[in-house]
Amino acid sequence: MNQRPNALHEHPEPGQSALQRKFEVCIFGTSTPAGRRFDMALIAVILMSVIVVILDLIPELDVPSDVREQAQRYEW
Repeated sequence: MNQRPNALHEHPEPGQSALQRKFEVCIFGTSTPAGRRFDMALIAVILMSVIVVILDLIPELDVPSDVREQAQRYEW
């Protein structure tokens, strides 16, 4: 597979710290291993949130109030 160079690596923003640069490459750089891991983690968190919301909406589930409160924290 032929990979194109990532545009993020070519032109850093002026005055950008090294840590800011690493975060930018991780979040917006989909061709890097860190970027792929970030994307996968973000997808997992979104799916978990959707599942919690769906389970919270099913009235037939007799969920204790403390578990329901914990689930509401995970929704957000």
